[in-house]
Amino acid sequence: MKNRCSQSRIVLVAIVALLPALCATTGSVSGVVKDTSGAAITGARITLTSTSMGIKSSTTTSKAGTYNFPTVLPGQYDLHAEAKGFKPQNRAVVVHVDGRFKIDLTMESE
Repeated sequence: MKNRCSQSRIVLVAIVALLPALCATTGSVSGVVKDTSGAAITGARITLTSTSMGIKSSTTTSKAGTYNFPTVLPGQYDLHAEAKGFKPQNRAVVVHVDGRFKIDLTMESE
């Protein structure tokens, strides 16, 4: 009986560990922001706006120019990037469940 309880616990732990992957309901959007010479743009403000709900999420790029929105609900979005001394960039994005979208941006000087 004791061995059977141990096996049941192992199965339960495995199911709980896999549950997030089995129930994925979001996607992600990430990328790198560079200038026309290929240099990373640090501190660019990146805003992701749901076109249907109007909900906005914002982040800034890292020293390497990277940004990440790790949990994005499925739907249509506008991606907006702005940085001092550069022309703003806009992109339309459609996020799907468990979709990982990499959108790199090249910004031109003003």
